[in-house]
Amino acid sequence: MPRPTRAIALGLLPLLLITGLTLVVAAGLKSYCLTDWDPGHQPKVCYNDIQTLWYQRDMGAHLAPYQGAVNHIIDASGNEVIRLGAGQIEYPVVTGVFAWLTALPVNSVNGFWIVTALALTPFALICVIPLYRLAGPRALLFAASPQLAAYAYLNWDLLPVAASVGALWAWRKEKYALVGVFAALGASAKIYPGFLVLPFLIALLLDKRVQESVRMVGAAVITTLVLNVPFMIVNFEGWYGPFAMQSKRVNDKTTNSLWYWIFDANQTTVANICAWTAVFVLWGLLIRIGHQRFKAEGTFPAVAVAGAMIAGYIGIGRVDSPQYGLWVVPFLVVLMVPWRWVIAFTVTDIWLWAQWSWLWGTPGFMGNAAMVVRGVTVVALAFVLVRCAEARRDALNSQASTPSTSNGPATWRTPSITSSGNEPGTSALPGT
Repeated sequence: MPRPTRAIALGLLPLLLITGLTLVVAAGLKSYCLTDWDPGHQPKVCYNDIQTLWYQRDMGAHLAPYQGAVNHIIDASGNEVIRLGAGQIEYPVVTGVFAWLTALPVNSVNGFWIVTALALTPFALICVIPLYRLAGPRALLFAASPQLAAYAYLNWDLLPVAASVGALWAWRKEKYALVGVFAALGASAKIYPGFLVLPFLIALLLDKRVQESVRMVGAAVITTLVLNVPFMIVNFEGWYGPFAMQSKRVNDKTTNSLWYWIFDANQTTVANICAWTAVFVLWGLLIRIGHQRFKAEGTFPAVAVAGAMIAGYIGIGRVDSPQYGLWVVPFLVVLMVPWRWVIAFTVTDIWLWAQWSWLWGTPGFMGNAAMVVRGVTVVALAFVLVRCAEARRDALNSQASTPSTSNGPATWRTPSITSSGNEPGTSALPGT
């Protein structure tokens, strides 16, 4: 085995083992969920969508995904509400098909959770490999992440997280068509990986790389069509059901968003309009900051802008489920985020999860405070991420072994992170 390959393998092995231990903790946190409980009375410590949707979407019926009924109901307040039944789920096709496949071999809610957890586990391990190749030992921030322990088996978010990590790796390697494929795969699991295409496209166009941008966007479009069109043809209403349901979701406390505090539960439409307007305005500000860096540094910080856009979407979008915190963790790895911000985000994010999962008996203001503090923190984090340099494995390794003696006594030199012909989207800004 060549020396670089052997070094990578030796560095990866401990990280994979740590990831495995974190996943053991994740399973342990959900162990009580395997006790007997009645539908609609899930123990709070077992907060997870996998078991809940087994009952709510009648997964045990094993109906083909997106072929069930989409029911339009007028509630007591006169608002239209979408109810999904058997053969439906409120997520795009990749997640829906994955959930259907993992339900096929089982006939119980506990069996469904176990099979789903086992099927999701490889996606967590797969994430570590490209993260290590991108940022070296900083991949430990994912492998030992409290968010991984809290959210790995709460929902199906490891699917889009793995796709977004794949897109980040493909971007660094200048495999632009593959960037589009990964982004589309992720967006067809949960929408957010599709956001990556915008800052990557801006970076390519500013660099006058039109052919590469066409390949990336074309691959994203083709992949999206291949994954979605068959379901659209067979049952368009069934395919559109998840999007219809989310658009009509009641603006109540379960949204975890700041819009819950501004509008009442029945003002869904205006809350949607205001939320998306705020998201687009925030994205415009973040892209503008990225463009300012482009003029100063000569390279558009696509990865930093992408991470900031996702954090901003979490903070001011109309729905903010606790497990969305896992979306941000790969960007804590590949960007030189100051430690104080890593800690602040982790503490507030896990606090919100704990309020949902363990602390329901505390006074109501504690849950409200967790929602507000985590929301404010993740929006502030967006403005931190957009200014961060990319973490690079080779540069980080050289930092530990390169003394500088240019000014008096020897000191340790901060790595120079600059752009090269095969490494787009880099920056010379420090990560502290």
